[in-house]
Amino acid sequence: MARTARRMLYWYSNDRAVAATLGTFLGVGTTEKGGQFAPNDPAQLQNFQDWLVDVVTFAEGGFASFGYSEAWLMKGDSLQQRKTLDDWVQTYNSNECSRMRTMGAFCGEPGLRDGHGRGHELSGPGLDGGPGSVVVLDGQCDDAERRERVVPEEEEVLRCWASKGALGCPSITRMSLFTIPIPALGTAYPGGAITCTTPAPKVYLLTFVSPPDNRLTTPVLKALLSALDVLEFGGHAPGVVVTTSGIQKFYSNGLDLAHAAETDGYWPLLYAVWARFLTYPMPTVAWMNGHAFAGGLMLATSHDYRLAPSPRGFLCLNELLFGAPLKPAMAAIFRHKLPSATYRTLVLEAKRFNADEALAAGIVDGVATGLDDVLGFIAQRELAEKPKSGVYGILKGEMYKDLLQMLSGPGLEAEEARFDADQARNAERREFGRVWYEQWEKEDKAKL
Repeated sequence: MARTARRMLYWYSNDRAVAATLGTFLGVGTTEKGGQFAPNDPAQLQNFQDWLVDVVTFAEGGFASFGYSEAWLMKGDSLQQRKTLDDWVQTYNSNECSRMRTMGAFCGEPGLRDGHGRGHELSGPGLDGGPGSVVVLDGQCDDAERRERVVPEEEEVLRCWASKGALGCPSITRMSLFTIPIPALGTAYPGGAITCTTPAPKVYLLTFVSPPDNRLTTPVLKALLSALDVLEFGGHAPGVVVTTSGIQKFYSNGLDLAHAAETDGYWPLLYAVWARFLTYPMPTVAWMNGHAFAGGLMLATSHDYRLAPSPRGFLCLNELLFGAPLKPAMAAIFRHKLPSATYRTLVLEAKRFNADEALAAGIVDGVATGLDDVLGFIAQRELAEKPKSGVYGILKGEMYKDLLQMLSGPGLEAEEARFDADQARNAERREFGRVWYEQWEKEDKAKL
């Protein structure tokens, strides 16, 4: 019974299972087809949450040993499953017919006919046969009106997916796996969150929202580290980590320089985030779905792969424009990751790259207009399978060992000391040049 309970809990706690269940309900029996449908008919929803409890508390035939607490877990009340289950219920089906199909799928009978039979066998008297119930015959709902009501919804969703893609339509792929809060920072930054969803098997989409423009403040950096820790140490299957923004215009507008200068430990924390991505034991993809400026582009560059925004959005290293020098670690990450000519253009011209220009220059590995492009990029390279051998992070650490040495410890201290000494020498040189010029000008006038 415990194994079955876990399976049922799993069925409601990740998107692949949700898609498979929906596929079974629609009679197609596959995860892929299930992921293409998201009926949004309120008339089908009435008993769904009740069923989640009924199936484990009143079904004497098969699930009598499940307690009420397990039922509430299935309803999504654990912290890591709850966030958008209610939204999902609003796009799912809960008539008597779907109960039988879904219950059959839980018990290992995903086929339409067998699923219904198995569902009825295990359902017990509490779920079936009362006033208003739907008679199930050979896997079909004996309710023509209800069947006719479902079909237009399916067609509407399909049209939406064809025109807008997954992010713009009713969808079951937005279920939250977990959420990391981003605390407020003064009045300028009201706080936000990083939400992890699973739009495809073993693809973990971290969407960060920190208004107004996803500045890399201390709370944001700490939340990023926490999200990565939850994925690595929380028992989740190895896969691919994608970061993206929930703010329409910006992936990230970089650092708040005043905050960075005034906050003890800010720079080591920033570099620790980069190092975490550089050594993370799964492939990481920065889906820049808006502008990535300065520190925002640095964050993206610490990922294994980068996807440029399209049709709008620029990538730029604009320190030249606002008079901020590149600290050694900042310069190092671009020097190690980008072609030298591109590095020169970024630093010395502050060029704003659009998606096509960024791809041609080697800043990014692809262009993404939406989630489908991201998933296609991942599938084409089979990235979700790469970390399963367990050495992915070790290989990355060795690849980037010279860069990593400049992000912490003695290596960082030596580079910072060298940088400070260079700035001091430059100040002395400028002062010497000023004195020399004054003397030269005086002597030149004396010759006239």
